[in-house]
Amino acid sequence: MPRDNSKDSGSLPKGQRSQYSDNYGGSRKNSGRPRLGETAEQARARRERAQQQLSITPAADAATAAPVLQAAPRQSAGIDTTPAGFFSHRNTNQPILLKAYSAASNNGNGFISADELLRLNQQINFIEANDPDHEIASGDQVIDDSIFDSTDSDDAAQDECGVDCAEVAEAETRAAEPTAQSFHTQMLQRVLEGIKADLNLGRKPRPYRDGDFWIRPKHPAFALEEAATTGYTPTPLYERAVFLWLPDLLTSAGLRCTCGNMSSLVRNVDIEVGFNDDPIARRIRQKPMDYFLLTARYRCNKKRQNNPGCGLSWQGTDPHIIGQLSRHWQEAFPAFLSNRGGIDKSLMAELRSTSANRFGATPYAELVSELQRRHHSTLELSYLACAQSHGFQKSQVPPFSPFDNPLQFAGAVPSPQYMKAMFTDWFAAYRIYMERDLASTSGLRLSGDHTFWIVKHMGGFKGVPMNTAVYSCVNEFEEVRGQALCLTKSLSFVRGMYDGIAKGLQAHGHGPTRIIYCDQPQVERDFHESVTPSLAENVHHVTRYSDLEPFMLPSGSNPIYCDDSIYMQEIFAIAIKYDQQTSEQPKLDVIQLRTAQGVFIFKVSSFRSPSNIVPSLRALLTSRSILKIGLRIYSILLHISLALGIPELEKILASSNPQTLDLGKHAKLKGVVSDTNTPLDALSGTLLNRFCESPEAKLELPWSAPVSADRRNALALEIECIWAISEALFRRDSIGLPLDENQSRTPGQLVTLVTSQKPVAEGVLLAHNGFLDTAVNGDGEIKRINVTSSRSLIEITKVLLPLQVHRLHGQTIQWIYDHGKKAVVTTSMLRSRSETSPLPSSSLGPGFTHPVNMPVPSSSDLSESALDSLHPDPAVQNPSESIDPDPDADGQREELAEEYLEDNHITDSEVILEQSDDPNEVVSTHCHDDAYHFMDRLTRLLSAKHSAYKDFAFRFSQAIFVRDATDEAAVRAVIERKGGSYEYMKRAHSSALNRRIRRLIPNRHVLYARVKVLFDSFRNVKCSTKAGKGAPFFSDAANEMANRLLETIRLGFLSDPPGISLYYLMGRDRDGLNLYRCIRGTNSIEGGLHMLLRRMFGALSASAELTEALLINWLVRRNKTVGYHNRTGQKYKNHFDIWVLDEIVEISSELDVKTSFAPPPMLTTCVATSETFGIIPIALQLAEAHGITTLPPINIEGVPHHRDLPVHALTRLSTRPTNPYLYVQLRQRSFAAILPVHTAAEYRKAKAEANNKRYRRPYALLPGHKCPAHEAWKDIDFDKLALDWNADVEGQDPGIKDPNKRIYYKLPQQLEQHYKKTLQWSISRATMFDEVNAESLRAALDMLDGPNRARVLPPVTFEDLATNGLPAVDVGSFNPMAILQENQLSDATSSIAILEPLSIDAPGEPLQGSQSNGGSRVMQMDVDTPSIATTQQRASEPLHQSILTSTTIQTAGTSQQMALSIPSLPVVVSRSRSDGKRCGVCAWYYCPRRFDCSGNGGRAYCKCAHDISVVPKKVRITEVEIQKRLTLGYKTHGHRLE
Repeated sequence: MPRDNSKDSGSLPKGQRSQYSDNYGGSRKNSGRPRLGETAEQARARRERAQQQLSITPAADAATAAPVLQAAPRQSAGIDTTPAGFFSHRNTNQPILLKAYSAASNNGNGFISADELLRLNQQINFIEANDPDHEIASGDQVIDDSIFDSTDSDDAAQDECGVDCAEVAEAETRAAEPTAQSFHTQMLQRVLEGIKADLNLGRKPRPYRDGDFWIRPKHPAFALEEAATTGYTPTPLYERAVFLWLPDLLTSAGLRCTCGNMSSLVRNVDIEVGFNDDPIARRIRQKPMDYFLLTARYRCNKKRQNNPGCGLSWQGTDPHIIGQLSRHWQEAFPAFLSNRGGIDKSLMAELRSTSANRFGATPYAELVSELQRRHHSTLELSYLACAQSHGFQKSQVPPFSPFDNPLQFAGAVPSPQYMKAMFTDWFAAYRIYMERDLASTSGLRLSGDHTFWIVKHMGGFKGVPMNTAVYSCVNEFEEVRGQALCLTKSLSFVRGMYDGIAKGLQAHGHGPTRIIYCDQPQVERDFHESVTPSLAENVHHVTRYSDLEPFMLPSGSNPIYCDDSIYMQEIFAIAIKYDQQTSEQPKLDVIQLRTAQGVFIFKVSSFRSPSNIVPSLRALLTSRSILKIGLRIYSILLHISLALGIPELEKILASSNPQTLDLGKHAKLKGVVSDTNTPLDALSGTLLNRFCESPEAKLELPWSAPVSADRRNALALEIECIWAISEALFRRDSIGLPLDENQSRTPGQLVTLVTSQKPVAEGVLLAHNGFLDTAVNGDGEIKRINVTSSRSLIEITKVLLPLQVHRLHGQTIQWIYDHGKKAVVTTSMLRSRSETSPLPSSSLGPGFTHPVNMPVPSSSDLSESALDSLHPDPAVQNPSESIDPDPDADGQREELAEEYLEDNHITDSEVILEQSDDPNEVVSTHCHDDAYHFMDRLTRLLSAKHSAYKDFAFRFSQAIFVRDATDEAAVRAVIERKGGSYEYMKRAHSSALNRRIRRLIPNRHVLYARVKVLFDSFRNVKCSTKAGKGAPFFSDAANEMANRLLETIRLGFLSDPPGISLYYLMGRDRDGLNLYRCIRGTNSIEGGLHMLLRRMFGALSASAELTEALLINWLVRRNKTVGYHNRTGQKYKNHFDIWVLDEIVEISSELDVKTSFAPPPMLTTCVATSETFGIIPIALQLAEAHGITTLPPINIEGVPHHRDLPVHALTRLSTRPTNPYLYVQLRQRSFAAILPVHTAAEYRKAKAEANNKRYRRPYALLPGHKCPAHEAWKDIDFDKLALDWNADVEGQDPGIKDPNKRIYYKLPQQLEQHYKKTLQWSISRATMFDEVNAESLRAALDMLDGPNRARVLPPVTFEDLATNGLPAVDVGSFNPMAILQENQLSDATSSIAILEPLSIDAPGEPLQGSQSNGGSRVMQMDVDTPSIATTQQRASEPLHQSILTSTTIQTAGTSQQMALSIPSLPVVVSRSRSDGKRCGVCAWYYCPRRFDCSGNGGRAYCKCAHDISVVPKKVRITEVEIQKRLTLGYKTHGHRLE
C-alpha cells in the first residue's frame, strides 16, 4: 500500500520533521524512537509544542460564524515555499498544517465532541481533495438521461440526445447572469457610474469621445504590474470588456415611438436614470472570453407638457430602435440577442461555417469551451508568474479563481443546446435569402434521384422517422435546383417541387427544362412530361409497335367519303432526319477572306507545316493593323493558329487587344440579338431580310480534292453575308450602355432597367416635379419618393423579371407595374435600348446549344496532362509547358502538326456517327436514363469470377459510348508522341481519357444494333477456368435483364438528345488537349450530393427544424462552390452571406460607384420567389385527392421580415421551445401535420380500421377469395382509408392537447407502410408459434426465455479505489473506520439506523440511554442512498440528533458487531451552484433533482412527473427543514406521519 505522505513525517526534509510531527518516524501515538540524547519528558514536551501549532480559534461572532482553522506562523525561514510542480503528486513534501485526530480524545467512552467531529470532517475533506483518484465518478450522482429520451425526442425542438435545446438555452442564459454579489456586477456598477457622470456633465461617454464602442480592461500584463504595486490580487484579470450601445447618441434625428408621436424618446429617468439594474448588462458569448453589452432604456414621456407620449418603454437594443439608425450604425451592432443573453455575430458566422462542414453545434461548443478555459489558464499562469517575478509567496498571493466561480471569474461556456437554439432561430430569419439564392439557378438540364439512407439520421416522432426519402434535383452546373424531404416514395409528392422549379425558371429569366435524367425513365416519363410541359415538346413516343411497317389499304380499295359526325383517327409514320455536321475540324481546308477589294478563298490544305505557310498570309493573319471580323472569330483564328502552327497569332489572341470583332457580340451590342451564339441564318434574316446559312464541312471528300464550283460559291456567299452584316451593324446605334448626360435628361428616352447585370424591365423616361407619390401596399398607404439628381422617373412598359424587388419602392417590379407603372430608379441602373426587342435566344438558353464557343488560350491552360500517371515529372511547374518539355519543342510541334493532319485514324470507308444539331428535332423522349445505372443493372447479375467479366464490362461501355473522332485523334497523337500505347491508356486510364474525349450515345437504332450484337456475342461464352467451365456467361436472370435493356434502348431512353451539347469545355492541359465536363446522367447526385449528406447527418438525430437549418445552410455553400467552379473553372473565393453582397451592389448602383468585387449576374436575394426547400408544402392535387385541407401559400413580395421585423435589422433571436407538430404543419401548409403512424391513438385506430370490411377492395369480398398472409395488404383500399382517416382528423376535439392522444393526416402510402410492418411482425410471430416450428424451437426458447440472470461484479467507484489501496484518512484513531480499513469492504454489510431525536446539554457529552441495539425505535435506511453533506454547527445550537452506526464484519466464520453513537450536526445539503435556484415543485415533493430540474426557471418546465395541482404558488421551505423532515420519514411537504 503506498504511503500517505501527508501524515508521514518521514517524508519531510531533515531538520523540519521535529516541527510538524508528533512522533519521530510515524504518525501513530508513541511510534518511532526518541531522538538521540532526548529524554522521554523532552520528547513529550516537543510533541505538545507541535500540536499547539494548529489550533481552532473561535470567530468574532460565535453565534453566526463557524470555527475556522488558523495555521501557526512560520517559525523557520528555512521552510521551502516554492510551489510544487504542475504534474507532481498532490500529496507533496510540504508540511501539512492539520492536527491529527487521536483516538485518545474520546476518552474511551465511544463518543466525540462536535469540535472533534468537525476536525475529523476537515481532515477527510482534505484527503479527498488531494486524492489522485478524486475525479473518478462515485456512481451516486444523478445523470440527466433516460431510456425514453430517444422515444420522446419529438416533444420539443430537441437535439440528438433528446434534450430540449430551447429549454436548456433559457436556463443557461439565466444561470450565466452575474449575481448581485459577484465581481462582474461590481465592475459593471463602476462602469455605469462613469457613464452617468459623463452624461450628467452633458458630454458623451469616453468611448464615444474616443471613437469607439468598447470599454476594454487593461492588458493582463499591465494590470498585473499595477496590482504588484498597489496590492497584489487577481481581480483585474476577471474584468470583461463592455460594449456601450447608446443609440440616442448615434443619430441627430432622435428616436421615435410606435404610437405615432413624432416627439423623440428620452432615456427613462424612472429606471436608474435610463439604465437597467437587473442585470446591468447582457452577457454576450464570445471566444476566448465573453463580454457585456450595456445599453440604456428609453420611454415615450407621458409627462411631456407639449405633445405627451404614451409611456411605452424601449430597450436600446430593440430592433425598433436600431431600425431608426443609419445602415452603417446598424452594422456596428455586434451581437444577436436572446431572452437575457446573446451571442456575438462572429460566433454565429463560425457556427454556420462549421455546421456546413460536419463540425456541428456540439463540437463547436466544445471548441469555445476549450478556448475559454485555455484563456483562463493563461491568465492564471501570468498571475502566478508575475507573483514569482516580484518575490511574492503564500499569503501574499491570493488564490486565483476557478473558472466557474460565479462570484469571481464567472466563466460560463455556451452549451450545444444553446448554440443549436440560436442557430435554428437565426436560420428561420435568413432562410428566405438562402432559398431565393438556391431558386435562382438555371434548370435547362435536370437530374433527379431519391436517397433512402439519410432520413434515419434526421430524427422523427416517437422514434418513427418522419420522412421516407430525400429527393434531389441538380442542374447542368451540378447545383441543387430542388430538394424535398419526402413523406413517401411516390413521385406525386414532389409534384409541387417541380411546379415551383418551372415557375422559378420563368421568374429568373431562364429557359425551360429541355432534358431530364433519372434512374427509371420508363416509369417516370409520363410524370415529368405532365409537370414540366417543355419536356413534351417535339416528342413522339415510341411504342411497342412504332417500328413496324405502316398499315396500308388493300390494293383496289377506294376510301368512302362520309360527312356524318363520326370519330376519325389517322396513323402517321414520322421519319426522323439527322443532319450531319462536324462541330470541330482538326484539319484546315480553306480560308475565306473579305476585304474592300473583294472575296478571297485560299486553299491551305497543302500547308502541312509552319514552314510551308505563305509569308504574306502569315503577315495578314498576325497583323495588328487589320481588324478581323467574323462569327466566333476568336475560335476560328485560334483554330487556324493551331492547324497551321502560327504561335504569334496565338499570342496576339491572348493579348488584351487582339484586334478582333465577334459578329455575335457586335449584334448584341446593337440590340439585334440577345445571344452571342446566334447562327448566321438568324442574323442575315434579321438584318438583311435574306436567307443565308453556313455551308457544311465536307469531311467525307478526299482531303487533296479541289474545291468544286458549287462549294466555292457557297463559301463566297457566306463570307459576303458576314461582310454585309458587319456593315449593317456599324450603321446602328449601340444600346445596353449607361445613359449619357443628354440621354438622362431627355423625356421619352427608351431605357432598360438593370439590376446588377440582369435586365428586369423596359420603360421610358418621364418628366417629373422632383418627387413621386406612390402606393406602398394594398391598403392605400402613400409614400413620397424624392427624385434627386442621381435618380430618374420612368414608366415601365414591359416587365422582364416580375419578382425582382425594387429597393426604393420595397416592392416587386410586377407590383409596381400593376399599381401605376411609375418608378423612381437610380439613373446608373438604366441602359439605353432600341424600339425593337432583340432576337431572343434559343429555347435552350445562352451557351447551352453551343456550350463550347471558344478554346482557352495557352496562357490559361490547366496544369494537367493526360499522361501524368504514365510519365510523372515533378520538375514541371509551368502550367503552359507540356508534360515532356524538350528544347526542340517547335520542331516537335511541326512534326505533331504534320502527323495530326496526315493521319487521324479516319479512313474514307469509316462511318462517322453524327449528333444532330437541331434542337427542334422530333425525338422519342426528353426523359433519359443514366448510362451507368443502365449498365449496372446487367453487370450486377453477372459473375465477377467469370474470366470474361472484365472484358465484357469494358466492351459494354465501348458499345454504348462512341468517342469523338477529333478528340480521339488529338489524344492518340499525344500518347504516341510520348511513347505510350493508346489501347493501354483506354483500359488503365479511362477516366483521364474521358475527360479529354467527348463521347456520344448514338440514336436508338444504331445503339440497339451495337448492344444487341454485344449481348449475342457474350451470352453463351464459357469460362476458361476449371471452376467456371460448362456454365454460360449470362444466367437466366441476366438474359431477362438483357432483353429489358434492349427494350429501353429501342424506346429511346438512353440515346443522347439532338441539338443539346452535353459537354462543357473547362480548359486545356499542358499537352494542349481539351478538358471537358460532362453533364450526362445522375452520378453527380449520388457521389457529389447524397454521399456528402450522409456524412453530414451520419451522427445526428436532429429535429425537423434543425434538419432544415443544417440542410439548407449546407446547400447554399455547395451551390456556390460547385456552381462557380463548373461555370468558370476557378475556385469560389468569397463568403456565403449572399444578401450582403447583393445589398452592396444595390447601394453601389445608387451611388454610381464600383464594388470591390465583380457584381453577380443577378441579385438573387432580391427576386421574390415562393420556392422552398426541405419540408415542402403538399401539392394541391395530392391534398385534394386524399381529403387534406391546405393553408394558403406564402408569397413574400416586399422586404423579408422575421416576426414582423426586417431581417436586415434583426438583432434579437428566440430560444423558446418550438412545437414540432406546429412547425411541420406550417412547413407543409396543411390544417394538421402529415406524419406517419406514431401516436398511441393512431396505433389503436390503425389496428381497428385494418380489419374493417369497408376498406376491403371489391375483389377481396368475393366468395372464395384467398390471399397469402404476407400479401394481405393488397386487399386493403388505402386510398379510401386515408380519406376517412383524414376526415376524422378534422373532426377530432381541438381541446385535446396531448399529442399522444391525437391523430394526424395520413397519405395512403404511409398507412400501407405501417400495415406492412405490422403484418411482417404478425407473420414473424406466427412462424415462431407454428405447431411444427414451436416443437423444434422449444429447447432454445425455454433456455433463452427462462430465468437467465447473472450476478456481475460491482462497478468500480471512487470509494472502492480509496479503500483498496489508496488510504483516504487516518483510521487508526476511529475504531469502526479502522475495522473497515483493515478488512475487506466487500465482505462487510453496513446499515445506518436513525434514533429518535434526543437533546443534550453540551457538545461532546454522552447521550443518556443510547444503546447499540434494542430499546430504540430504529428505521433502517439503505447505505446506497446519497450521502448528506453537513455544515459546521453553530456554537449556540445544541446537538439534537444521534446517529448510530452499526457495522457487522464477517471474518473467518465469526461475526463482530461494534456500535458507536455520534452526536451529529444539523443536516444541510450544500450547493455549489452559482444561482442556488430550485424547482419549486420538486422542493415541495422533496425530489433529489430539485436543483438540477429544468423547473428552476419556472414550474411549467418541470419534467419530474409530479402533480403540480397540489403545489401552492409559493413554496417556502428551507433545505434544512427538508433534510429534517426527510430524516423523520416525511415524503412530501404536505405529508403527515401517522
